[in-house]
Amino acid sequence: MNKRVIWLFLFLIVIGLLISYFIFWKSTNCEAVGCFEKAAAECKRAKIWTMEEGGTETYYKIKGKSGDNCELYVKILKVGAETSAETTTSFEGTDMNCKIPLNKFSRMKFEEMGGDLDYCHGTLKEEMYGVLVKKLYKLVLDDMGLVLEEVERVIG
Repeated sequence: MNKRVIWLFLFLIVIGLLISYFIFWKSTNCEAVGCFEKAAAECKRAKIWTMEEGGTETYYKIKGKSGDNCELYVKILKVGAETSAETTTSFEGTDMNCKIPLNKFSRMKFEEMGGDLDYCHGTLKEEMYGVLVKKLYKLVLDDMGLVLEEVERVIG
């Protein structure tokens, strides 16, 4: 083969890779929640960084379709300064992947995304369940004290 044919072939490969990148792999950088919800309605690749109340920074990324599901990635980048040290160390840097049915994901508001843990797995989900269990345990202990007081009052 001569050099011109080789260079033309390499040029066509590079052009093909660039075109496929912009069509298949590039994500939309959303600045607003509305943009992200619009992408979610069609399960199109998009990402958004949010600053939530208390200063927590979270990254959300729609990875695209996977069968009958839409893949969502959520990562806590930084926990706000107002949060306890224990919570900061347990949540900061945790993430989870969610495979949510397309028909459900397309109707979700941004606030709901990543909230239905049945479809998710990862360290963020584990930490969220851990906090929930601790809170429930505390409630049970608090209520147990009230129950025991009432039993003593009735018996005594």
